[in-house]
Amino acid sequence: EAMLRIVAGSYKLALKKADLGEFARTLGAGRSNVSCAGPDTQVLLDPLVCAIVLDNAISNAIRHGCPSNAGVQLQIVLLEDHSAIQFVVSNRANSERPKLQRWTSESQPPAPVDSPSGQPTSLSDGIGLSHISDAAKIIDMAVELWQDDDTVFFRATLAADVVASSGNDCANDVAETIAFPHGLRISCLDDSGIARRSLQTVLSARFPESAVSVFGSTVDEVESFKAALLEEGCDIAMFDQNLDFPGVAMVGTSVLEDVLSRGYN
Repeated sequence: EAMLRIVAGSYKLALKKADLGEFARTLGAGRSNVSCAGPDTQVLLDPLVCAIVLDNAISNAIRHGCPSNAGVQLQIVLLEDHSAIQFVVSNRANSERPKLQRWTSESQPPAPVDSPSGQPTSLSDGIGLSHISDAAKIIDMAVELWQDDDTVFFRATLAADVVASSGNDCANDVAETIAFPHGLRISCLDDSGIARRSLQTVLSARFPESAVSVFGSTVDEVESFKAALLEEGCDIAMFDQNLDFPGVAMVGTSVLEDVLSRGYN
């Protein structure tokens, strides 16, 4: 829903205090194949928009990197003069794909390119990069993507606004973060088997009294996911943005638009 507001130009910036180390760990939660690290420094930023940018970058790195070992890493760096924060995602390139052309958030998304299997991919048709660009503009974030030898780099740079905080402030922030009601109904849509298993495990452990359902092993499960939201009810719906099935590619925002138009709220 936030992505829809961003595309429509109606999103309102929501700056919050965030610990960069905790923010990195949150992005890595449920992704055992991704290394995420950042300094224990508190800054003001819009965590939702930053997460949209970085989640797309990490998802693209996993999907389109080296199939056997993408080696995806996220490193958050606060420059020495505290003038800027850099979010750097790196991964091993897929040797069967053409070398990636340099791209920035000021560029147009790349032209469609077929994957080695002959099917268009979400990254190749520019959908992920388009969403990254739209979100980055909201917070004046400069974004670039390039390949150096066999490594692909994604770097997002944001002006830093470092804030001082006490230990009590941190404790209060954590308490607010985990204050969820009991008995939540959570439905997740993701085409990655690893992601579905991770979501099931992590969410069930985090919210032990909640009902967690995962969908996305086949394209037919997209309709099952919609039915779960519309007919059975759902407190939290989680969408993977780039959904790739054999011969079919779709985006999570189109699924969201459909269920919203049919009365989900």
